[in-house]
Amino acid sequence: MSAESLEKVEGLGTGRLATMSPRSGNGGGNFFLSGMSAKARGYDETLLEGHPAKFAMPDVLVKLAIEADTVLCY
Repeated sequence: MSAESLEKVEGLGTGRLATMSPRSGNGGGNFFLSGMSAKARGYDETLLEGHPAKFAMPDVLVKLAIEADTVLCY
């Protein structure tokens, strides 16, 4: 969710993550990020400030993926 990453990540047919992030938040959506991956890379909660995003552990991520009709991964 860093500004640099948001500008670099662009999905085919979905657009840049920097554009999708605020739109998702305005629509009540959230991005769930691997808390373990973030911790291993030295990220903390400050990375999420101002973004519709939350850290989640693997069990939560798997549960969300199973319950979802569509899952987007970048």
